[in-house]
Amino acid sequence: MQDHTDAADDYGDVELLHITPTDSGHLRVTVAHGDVLDDLVATPEQIDELGRALEQAVSLTQVSTGFCVLADVPVGDRLVRVGLSGSGRISLVIGPAT
Repeated sequence: MQDHTDAADDYGDVELLHITPTDSGHLRVTVAHGDVLDDLVATPEQIDELGRALEQAVSLTQVSTGFCVLADVPVGDRLVRVGLSGSGRISLVIGPAT
Protein backbone atom coordinates (compact mmCIF):
# COMPACT_ATOMS: atom_id res chain seq x y z
CA MET A 1 0.00 0.00 0.00
CA GLN A 2 1.02 3.54 -0.62
CA ASP A 3 2.16 5.79 2.20
CA HIS A 4 -0.04 8.90 2.60
CA THR A 5 1.56 11.91 4.22
CA ASP A 6 -0.45 15.05 4.83
CA ALA A 7 1.45 18.28 4.60
CA ALA A 8 1.07 18.80 8.36
CA ASP A 9 -2.57 19.76 8.73
CA ASP A 10 -2.07 22.41 11.40
CA TYR A 11 -4.49 22.71 14.34
CA GLY A 12 -2.60 25.35 16.30
CA ASP A 13 -0.73 23.37 18.95
CA VAL A 14 -1.93 20.11 17.39
CA GLU A 15 -0.63 18.78 14.10
CA LEU A 16 -1.72 15.75 12.14
CA LEU A 17 1.68 14.75 10.75
CA HIS A 18 1.26 11.46 9.01
CA ILE A 19 -1.40 8.97 7.93
CA THR A 20 -0.46 5.47 6.78
CA PRO A 21 -2.82 2.61 5.95
CA THR A 22 -2.14 -0.66 7.79
CA ASP A 23 -2.41 -4.17 6.38
CA SER A 24 -5.58 -4.72 8.44
CA GLY A 25 -7.45 -1.82 6.80
CA HIS A 26 -6.97 0.57 9.71
CA LEU A 27 -5.08 3.86 9.60
CA ARG A 28 -1.97 4.73 11.61
CA VAL A 29 -1.99 8.46 12.40
CA THR A 30 0.87 10.41 13.95
CA VAL A 31 -0.34 13.39 15.97
CA ALA A 32 1.91 16.04 17.51
CA HIS A 33 0.53 17.99 20.47
CA GLY A 34 2.62 20.02 22.84
CA ASP A 35 5.97 18.25 23.05
CA VAL A 36 4.41 14.82 22.47
CA LEU A 37 4.12 12.57 19.41
CA ASP A 38 1.40 9.93 19.53
CA ASP A 39 0.71 7.14 17.05
CA LEU A 40 -2.95 6.18 16.91
CA VAL A 41 -4.24 3.14 15.01
CA ALA A 42 -7.95 3.10 14.27
CA THR A 43 -10.65 2.65 11.68
CA PRO A 44 -11.03 5.31 9.01
CA GLU A 45 -14.37 6.25 10.60
CA GLN A 46 -12.74 6.85 13.98
CA ILE A 47 -10.00 8.97 12.41
CA ASP A 48 -12.69 10.94 10.57
CA GLU A 49 -14.51 11.54 13.88
CA LEU A 50 -11.25 12.77 15.44
CA GLY A 51 -10.72 15.10 12.48
CA ARG A 52 -14.22 16.55 12.89
CA ALA A 53 -13.61 17.14 16.62
CA LEU A 54 -10.33 18.92 15.82
CA GLU A 55 -12.06 21.06 13.18
CA GLN A 56 -14.68 22.06 15.74
CA ALA A 57 -11.91 22.98 18.19
CA VAL A 58 -10.19 25.11 15.54
CA SER A 59 -13.42 26.96 14.83
CA LEU A 60 -13.80 27.82 18.53
CA THR A 61 -10.25 28.99 19.31
CA GLN A 62 -11.24 32.63 18.80
CA VAL A 63 -14.20 32.34 21.19
CA SER A 64 -13.64 33.05 24.87
CA THR A 65 -14.88 29.73 26.25
CA GLY A 66 -12.55 29.19 29.16
CA PHE A 67 -11.47 25.58 29.65
CA CYS A 68 -13.93 23.17 28.08
CA VAL A 69 -14.07 19.62 26.77
CA LEU A 70 -15.50 19.42 23.26
CA ALA A 71 -15.40 15.69 22.57
CA ASP A 72 -14.23 12.33 23.83
CA VAL A 73 -13.35 10.36 20.70
CA PRO A 74 -12.61 6.61 20.80
CA VAL A 75 -9.64 6.00 18.49
CA GLY A 76 -8.69 2.33 18.37
CA ASP A 77 -7.75 1.25 21.89
CA ARG A 78 -7.31 4.88 23.02
CA LEU A 79 -9.63 7.69 24.02
CA VAL A 80 -8.77 11.18 22.77
CA ARG A 81 -10.25 14.08 24.73
CA VAL A 82 -10.37 17.21 22.56
CA GLY A 83 -10.87 20.49 24.35
CA LEU A 84 -9.89 24.11 24.68
CA SER A 85 -7.65 25.56 27.35
CA GLY A 86 -8.60 28.71 29.20
CA SER A 87 -6.47 30.70 26.75
CA GLY A 88 -8.27 29.33 23.68
CA ARG A 89 -5.59 26.80 22.73
CA ILE A 90 -6.51 23.30 21.61
CA SER A 91 -5.94 20.64 24.23
CA LEU A 92 -5.54 16.90 23.60
CA VAL A 93 -5.41 14.25 26.29
CA ILE A 94 -4.83 10.73 25.01
CA GLY A 95 -5.27 7.73 27.25
CA PRO A 96 -6.55 4.17 27.31
CA ALA A 97 -10.14 3.67 26.14
CA THR A 98 -11.11 1.73 29.25
